[in-house]
Amino acid sequence: MSKPLVFISHKHSDTDIGGAIARFVRNISGGNVDVHLSSDPNYEGPRVGKKINDELRTALSRTGLVILIYTSRIDQNGEYKDWDYCMWECGLAEEPNSARTEVLVLQCLPDKPIVFQGKLQVLAWERDSVISFARRFREPDFYPAYEVMDEKTGESKTIAPGPLTGLSEREIDERAEELLRELREAIKEPGAREGWSAWTHLQLEIPEADLDGVRNDEEGRQKIREKVKVVDHSPGFPGLFARAAVNKPSHFEKLIGEWEAAYPGRSLDWWETIVQQMLDSMGKRDPQIPCWSRFREINGDDEFIPLVSWVSRLNGELTFDFCFMRHSRVNSVGTRMTRTDRMFYYDLDKKRPDELLLKDLLQELDDRSWTRIPLLKGGRAVYIIHASMIDRFMTRQALGGQDVSKLTLQDILDVQEMREMFENTFATVSEEETLEDARKRMAETERAEDVFVTEDGTPEGKVRGWLTDREIVEGLDPGVVP
Repeated sequence: MSKPLVFISHKHSDTDIGGAIARFVRNISGGNVDVHLSSDPNYEGPRVGKKINDELRTALSRTGLVILIYTSRIDQNGEYKDWDYCMWECGLAEEPNSARTEVLVLQCLPDKPIVFQGKLQVLAWERDSVISFARRFREPDFYPAYEVMDEKTGESKTIAPGPLTGLSEREIDERAEELLRELREAIKEPGAREGWSAWTHLQLEIPEADLDGVRNDEEGRQKIREKVKVVDHSPGFPGLFARAAVNKPSHFEKLIGEWEAAYPGRSLDWWETIVQQMLDSMGKRDPQIPCWSRFREINGDDEFIPLVSWVSRLNGELTFDFCFMRHSRVNSVGTRMTRTDRMFYYDLDKKRPDELLLKDLLQELDDRSWTRIPLLKGGRAVYIIHASMIDRFMTRQALGGQDVSKLTLQDILDVQEMREMFENTFATVSEEETLEDARKRMAETERAEDVFVTEDGTPEGKVRGWLTDREIVEGLDPGVVP
């Protein structure tokens, strides 16, 4: 009973690890330390016919060092392990009325028992940690002093065991290397678990009250744009906006503005998609994700589809996790076209051709530095009016002595040659088609310099957007058009 006792607390499923530690303690101490290991009859443990809890209390009352072998909270079947008995043993060892006891946690997997966060820790898979543990056996006060009963006098006396080993540091390190090999073999699992996001990740937050009743229209998108904040992101996210860093938290509106400045006139359909997904998912509905809603990185050619992956609500705040899924470069027309809500055109349902003065139409084109303008009726593309043709027509009329200041669009449409040219010098595609499809369709249409994107890809379909020949070339061959 005068020998120091090292108590190994473990689950019996971790017997191999316990055996490795028990052999190490016995070996390094030269047999001068008793080892309590309940799963192996070669060491101290509960005796047959005795109450196990009483036996454990006795052992724990005289031990100065408990080594808790801690593996994981979850077993191989995904079930939570029951650590209550081990926690009871460690708690009993640390009772105020018991002898001073050191609890050392041998951590075999990344999970660490919360109740022993402040205890001495040995990382079973790290060489330096295992060697440091082994060298502690040379320290005089590693094992605390303890009381024993003198059998002759019946009096209690204090024993300070001093170092638990007489081995040299080199010999101790050799034993530590042997222990490390045994532990790695017994654990058979890596000691450190890595994890990372497969896609670029963005986390947005907005007060739930600011989303109540909001629709995915211009007013609704503007409200959300002003309120939503970036609260977290993966390392690659700032690069999408040509930034080295994005502060957390910060208003997302500023990033949207920088994107608009980088791509003036380009559709913000990717932002509209984000808004739609936020509104859908906050109502626990499957979000709607149009296949053409792609985000193009600033100063780069890569495109991404923003997808909401998780939504949470806490204290009135809604948090949305988005991943930006990299998309293979397929240049859909949606990535380049100017959508109708951002497109300048004349609506013949609102103003008749005989009410549009040609001189005003020319002035409008000149002010915008444009050479042509679409005319829509019933949402359909009916004409594409070219400034050069208006100039030619007005010049002819002036030479004939007519007052050109009173000429209207109807006058030029009354000329069959002009009207047919305006009607037939554009092509149409659907929004699911590519820029290459648009270029082919334009090439098949004589004198065409424009392509309208319609709901069904036909001239009879309602217009969703407009592409000029320049935008098509820029999209397919970046850098060709200055």
